Amino acid sequence: MNETKEKTLFDLVSDIWDAKFPMLFFGAMFLIGAFIFHSLAQPFYRAEMILSPVVPITGMVDIKPTQHEGTIAAGRGVVTNDLTFLRFENSFHGATIAKSLLQYKDVRDALAFDRAFEFSDSQKSWTPEKLSTYLKDRVTIEPVSGTPLRRMVYYHPDSEFAKRLLGLIHHVADSQIRQSVMRDVQERVGYLMTSIEKTTQKEQRRVLTDILMAQERLRMFVSLDQPFAAAIVEPPSVSENPSWPDPYLIYPISLLSGFLLGFIFYGFKRHG
Repeated sequence: MNETKEKTLFDLVSDIWDAKFPMLFFGAMFLIGAFIFHSLAQPFYRAEMILSPVVPITGMVDIKPTQHEGTIAAGRGVVTNDLTFLRFENSFHGATIAKSLLQYKDVRDALAFDRAFEFSDSQKSWTPEKLSTYLKDRVTIEPVSGTPLRRMVYYHPDSEFAKRLLGLIHHVADSQIRQSVMRDVQERVGYLMTSIEKTTQKEQRRVLTDILMAQERLRMFVSLDQPFAAAIVEPPSVSENPSWPDPYLIYPISLLSGFLLGFIFYGFKRHG
């Protein structure tokens, strides 16, 4: 009965030495392929900025913990920064924001340069839906060390445009959230004023007046010329050198992949 001998480390080193020529050949081929890819790939710069929830001015709007964080209470004028910031995080790549961004000519022009290789065809016809999909894929928000802060990241061949787009996304998304909240407040104020005029009961008028005052304070807060949903902690900045393609990543992985394929090729040839 034949017993299979368990391979030792020495046996593995011996096999690698025997497979040195196929490994070197495939390693060289993969390095050449990596060089061609690195030469033809479009360089991308990494732009980022750090955001935080906006803290309302004390005394302008009462900030009180509620059972459901992030609610706008019509009765107390409560605006929790968690809600508006969460709304920003989940709407900055929406079609509504994309439609506003497409109104900028430099945005449409710069998007044409976003392609994998210099010779690749670029997207020429942009719609809000296509740009929304693009933003979902290319602009990311990641947490900063478990804090409420968020880092928004974007890669683009044009370093200056990469910074500009992050700034535009923040401006457009924050402004639209502000306008949406302002419309809601205006409607509530109008309803409350009408209700107060029609109400004859003193106690009911007092309650409605308190609610109206809270909404007026909220309207003053929303009207401030400051960020409403997301505050910029660190303005957009861009890497000095292209972040992609990364030669320190491409060449070692290509070489190791070539060595592995060469070793596998030697094994099939030896036992085939």
